[in-house]
Amino acid sequence: MPFTGSHPAIITPLLKSRILSVSGLIMGSMVPDFEFFIRLEAEVIHGHSILPMFWLNVPTAILTITLYHLIVRNQLILHLPPFFRSRFTPFLTFNWLVYLKLNYFKIIVSILIGNISHLVWDSFTHKNGFFVELLPLMKYTYFQIPLFHILQYAFSLFGAWAIIHFISKMKRFTVKTQTTKIEFSVYWLLVIVTTIALYFFRYDAADYSTFTNRIVFLCAGFLLGLLISSSLFILNKPENKVTKLTRNFLK
Repeated sequence: MPFTGSHPAIITPLLKSRILSVSGLIMGSMVPDFEFFIRLEAEVIHGHSILPMFWLNVPTAILTITLYHLIVRNQLILHLPPFFRSRFTPFLTFNWLVYLKLNYFKIIVSILIGNISHLVWDSFTHKNGFFVELLPLMKYTYFQIPLFHILQYAFSLFGAWAIIHFISKMKRFTVKTQTTKIEFSVYWLLVIVTTIALYFFRYDAADYSTFTNRIVFLCAGFLLGLLISSSLFILNKPENKVTKLTRNFLK
């Protein structure tokens, strides 16, 4: 599979559309892989099939987006390097719960579009993918490596570049809230420690030391680290009130 974080590259042309949800598109393009992170194993069971898009991937995406916006988003943006922070600053005041309440259908459609883009891209890079089976060329080996496997790495690199390029074109804003060097260091130290801890916790399990599983462990640990670190910073700063957003949503 192309690297999970590279998948949103394929939907960047849609991000400026007013009829779709940016959060839905981005999360939808990655959520099929979240089954790996939840199970801590790089084995497809449900997430990469059509029907589970509706009963598994859509609910998982909405829950993940909600956790991101309520807990992770602001703390992550404030602790990003200036290149990213100056471009993502406008999202600090975005009220996800109100948006979800008013645009749930748009969000679901966007998640499904992102999900389909993920499956299409994977069909070029999975051994049993549709286009791999359809095009014999995809199974030709170069230096004993099948072309579809080479494309996994090529698409991952291209996707990462495309996302960075897209971000670089975003408008920059003045960052009013500054983060101290100590806060910046502590935030990312917590993320790194959590990532390493989960990696070695799962790595010792039998039959889980393959390269792909190692990537899954690292990604899952990183995501958990963002959640834990952001939660701790919120608890340490009373002005960040998740309950206030919740009350607004329930009105």
